[in-house]
Amino acid sequence: MDFQPTYVLPIIVYTTTDRLVDLSRDTYVTRENITDIPTFREHVRIHVPPNYSLRKHPPYPNFVTKIDAPDKVLQPDEPAGEKYINITGRIPANAEGVKIIKVWTVEVIEDPKTYEETIIIEPINK
Repeated sequence: MDFQPTYVLPIIVYTTTDRLVDLSRDTYVTRENITDIPTFREHVRIHVPPNYSLRKHPPYPNFVTKIDAPDKVLQPDEPAGEKYINITGRIPANAEGVKIIKVWTVEVIEDPKTYEETIIIEPINK
């Protein structure tokens, strides 16, 4: 009998949330690095529903989290549609092998004269 090793490939994904991520709940994620400001803006515009009650700077979520998830646990994000099939996904609640790697806070500074926004994404633990 030949031994065939099984490899589980880790996938780095990101999520935006209004509270710190709770992996005991389903977590919707993207493979795009949303710590990049233009990518973050576009991601929020397309994928993040408004939730003004919990956000310090609506419409932007309060946190960005980087997650390491085994490829086998990632599920399709059906509401996002086929256009985003390889970009967005869902990590089921309590999925095995999922780890939070890093967390950033999202701050928005608005110029009162021009109403222009400056988004700052900073790690919680530098």
